[in-house]
Amino acid sequence: MSAILKPRTRTVKLLQGDEYDRAMELQKAIETVALDEIRRRVGDSEAIGTAKATADFNEFMEAAEARGIQVTLTAMGRKAYRALLNEHPPRIVPTEDNPSAVHEDDAPLGFNIETFGDDLLMPCITSIQTPEGEWEEGDVAGFIDGLSDGQFNQLFNVALDLNAGQPIDPKVRGAFTVAQTSDETSSSPARLG
Repeated sequence: MSAILKPRTRTVKLLQGDEYDRAMELQKAIETVALDEIRRRVGDSEAIGTAKATADFNEFMEAAEARGIQVTLTAMGRKAYRALLNEHPPRIVPTEDNPSAVHEDDAPLGFNIETFGDDLLMPCITSIQTPEGEWEEGDVAGFIDGLSDGQFNQLFNVALDLNAGQPIDPKVRGAFTVAQTSDETSSSPARLG
């Protein structure tokens, strides 16, 4: 890595056990309450409110994240990432029409999706924090093997974005200014009177 430019890093919080299910239940409750509030008519009984449902969700998530695992991933250097890509070329699946056809899952990505993930995550995972403290470095492979497929994909997608995703241009700030069109919040340009 460059001594001048720090590598991109991102921390992913993984919840423990069935806390994903509880989080999804609470999120669904927010959606249900919000829909009920839209349908309420004047004179209907008082609803719980999205504020309460959202507060319940946020309270649960704060506690669940404290019990969870924080995985910090760091981008590899460009040359190391390219070497890794070369080690995992897309699979060739001969067809009647094309004897050198690339597997349909590998074609859009440019690498073998079946083998690339483990080899990408190993060097990218730089820290694993549990509620008890730092995870032992030698156990990263065991940690990866113990992940569910969904958790693995979550970390894989972050590692892929860190290494192949486009960073934001620092000059982009002014490009997203939205013109105000309401008379209450803006005035007409002088040329329009």
